[in-house]
Amino acid sequence: MAGWLTTNESKMTHPIAQELNLGAPSRFRYSICTLVNKPDEYSAMLESFVRAGFDPAFCEYLYIDNSAGTKADAFAGYNAFLNAAQGDYIILCHQDILLNQDRIEQLDACIREMDQVDPSWALLGNAGGVGVGEIVSRLTDPSGSHDTGPFPVKVRSLDENFILAKRSANLCLSQDLSGFHLYGTDLCLIAHILGRTAWVINFNLHHKSRGKLDASFFELCKCLMSKYKRVYQGRYIQTTLTVLSVSRSECAYRRALFRQLQMLRKQDQRTGPMLEVEKELMHLLGKRRYVWHWLYYKSTRPFENLRSSVAKRLRRFQRSSPPGSPVAQPATRTTSRRAGL
Repeated sequence: MAGWLTTNESKMTHPIAQELNLGAPSRFRYSICTLVNKPDEYSAMLESFVRAGFDPAFCEYLYIDNSAGTKADAFAGYNAFLNAAQGDYIILCHQDILLNQDRIEQLDACIREMDQVDPSWALLGNAGGVGVGEIVSRLTDPSGSHDTGPFPVKVRSLDENFILAKRSANLCLSQDLSGFHLYGTDLCLIAHILGRTAWVINFNLHHKSRGKLDASFFELCKCLMSKYKRVYQGRYIQTTLTVLSVSRSECAYRRALFRQLQMLRKQDQRTGPMLEVEKELMHLLGKRRYVWHWLYYKSTRPFENLRSSVAKRLRRFQRSSPPGSPVAQPATRTTSRRAGL
């Protein structure tokens, strides 16, 4: 197979593979994506976009038809849009908005500004939350025009009436949430985890409603809070080579440093650059803390060995059990805060 591969000074070639073109242009500049359960309202929205300069020549319009029944909720539907859209920028919007104020030129200007202000941006919207009790917005709704500028403003959540996602940010929504509320907040949280940011910009449009709070909204509030409480809880992560701490706890951080030192020494690579790594880890941990963690490690190790042995025996027992039997089913286990230690 190695004979199939040929190289020259400028390019590698292979008869059954092709190089990914990282600079390939997108088919469209904008993808406008909408869940539709009121076709007449969606038609009015489309007409307003075209009048505002979003020409089908460089914009694609995608929708999911929920008018005869729910084919997809917001989480599943907008995930499908994010996967299928071919525009540089993906607009996820309600069917009940009208672009009667600002045009495409204003949105283009906002994007250019954001590229200068924060190249790591992933999401733009017209309303969102900065912190507890602080909401910023630039839109018009039944209660009037809202302008809390100056803009842009970095936010932690975005209102779902209009969200623009940068396709190159490769975002998605949670697979374990469902419904028609708070997907903008979920999207912002995932962007934050990926090192991206969300902003409210100066792009005014007309939103026909102010949103609806019902029982499903509060149920989704509970589910979203429960999910991210699990995501952001302090924990240890055991890789094949070391232990990591993703916790605000200084104690957990130092315990992970100690285990990294232990694993480094077990590898017997304490020469050259690795010796410098060991010195740096020891400096971060401190000699006194190292002694304390070493004593703790030695005193608890027998119990950890016992726990690990029992877990291995249980897994072997499950594998040897007949398929379909209760013991053959993988056990659901909450990750211990001391996992890997």
